[in-house]
Order: sequence, then structure tokens, then C-alpha cells
Amino acid sequence: MKNELLRALNLNRDVFNKKTWLLCASDAVNRLELKDTILSKGPDTMSPDYSTLAPWESPPAVFNILQTGTRKADYNPHEL
Repeated sequence: MKNELLRALNLNRDVFNKKTWLLCASDAVNRLELKDTILSKGPDTMSPDYSTLAPWESPPAVFNILQTGTRKADYNPHEL
């Protein structure tokens, strides 16, 4: 979650077409001036309770949020 938040802090606000938890979280981090504190904590560590997946289980989905050069409102609905 920390990586997603740090990416959102660096994104242009025009990428978000409505309020999302990520936008609200990045606003709070900026307002409270916590970005340097978060960065100083180092990478996230795996929980000691975490267990690796069994070979037959699907891996977790990975999503990347990329900024486009065009506003969402300018796209054709079928392109989205």
C-alpha cells in the first residue's frame, strides 16, 4: 500500500476523475507533511504471519496505475 501511495503523491491530480481513497490518502500525507517520514521508514516488510501460496493457487493480481497524456473525459467510452 505504501508504494501505491507514494506513486499517487507524484501523479498529477487530473489523473483522478473523482475522489478515491488513494487521492484522499495522498492529500492527507501532503497536508500533514508526512511524505519524508514515510520515506524514511524504508521498504515495507512482510508480515511474519504471511505464508507463501500453494503451487496450485493463483498469484495475487498486480495493478499499475499509469498516467496518460489525455484526460479521461476526452476518451471514447469504448477505449476505456
